[in-house]
Amino acid sequence: VSTQSTGNPAHSIMSEKLATSDVQADDSDDPVQLADTDSDEAPELDGEEFSSDRETDRVIREGTALKEEGTALFKEKKWSAAIEKYREGFEVVPAEICGYREAVARDLRVACLNNAAMCQVKIQSWTDAIATCSKAIEVDPKSAKAWYRRGLSQHQLQSWDDAKTDLRKALDLEPKNKDVQRQLELCQKEEMATKKSKVWLAPLSSLCRDGSQPVSWRQSASVMTEVSQCHDGSQPVSC
Repeated sequence: VSTQSTGNPAHSIMSEKLATSDVQADDSDDPVQLADTDSDEAPELDGEEFSSDRETDRVIREGTALKEEGTALFKEKKWSAAIEKYREGFEVVPAEICGYREAVARDLRVACLNNAAMCQVKIQSWTDAIATCSKAIEVDPKSAKAWYRRGLSQHQLQSWDDAKTDLRKALDLEPKNKDVQRQLELCQKEEMATKKSKVWLAPLSSLCRDGSQPVSWRQSASVMTEVSQCHDGSQPVSC
C-alpha cells in the first residue's frame, strides 16, 4: 500500500486529527461495527433448499471470517495486514449473489471496503483510500461512511471541490452526523485559508527575491505599499 503525504507539517497534524475523528464517526475503534453481518445467521431451510444455497452460505461465512481477522489486526494497529484481510474478505464474496442473501452479501462487501479505507486513512494513504471508497460507493451508493472517508481523503489532497461534494453527500445520508458536519466546515475554512495564502505569500516571496513587481498586483493600493517596502530594502512580515 502506498502512502501519500502533503509534506506540510501543519497539514500532518491536521491529518492525525482527521484520522481520529474518522474512528469516532463509527462510534468505536472496532471497524467490525460498520456492518451488522457477524451475527447474521442463515434461516432454517429444508434440505433441498439449503443444498442449492450451500455455496452462497459458504462464501459468506468465509468472507465474514476474513473480516474478523482483519478486525483483529486492526486492533493491533497492523494496518497494512488488516487491509489485505479486508480485501480478501471483499473478493471472496461475489457480487452476483442474489435472493435472500443478497443484502447480507452486499453489506459484508461494503463493510470490508469501508474498514480497509479506514486503515488507509490511518496510514495517510489518501489516494488508495479514495479508490477503496469509490469501490464501496459502486457497491452501495448509500454508504455514508464511504462518502465521508472519500471526502476526508480528498480534503487531505486539497481537492476541495471533490471533498465538499463527497462530504455533502455523506451529510445528506446522515444529516445529524456531527463529525461529517465538522469535517465539511473544516474543509471550507481550510480551502479559504489556502487560497488566501497562495494569493499573498507566493507573489510576495517572488517579489522579495528578484525585486520585480507583478502586473496583477498594480491595481491594489495596499499591495503597492508592500511592493514599495520591498523595493526600499525593508522586509515586511509577509515577505
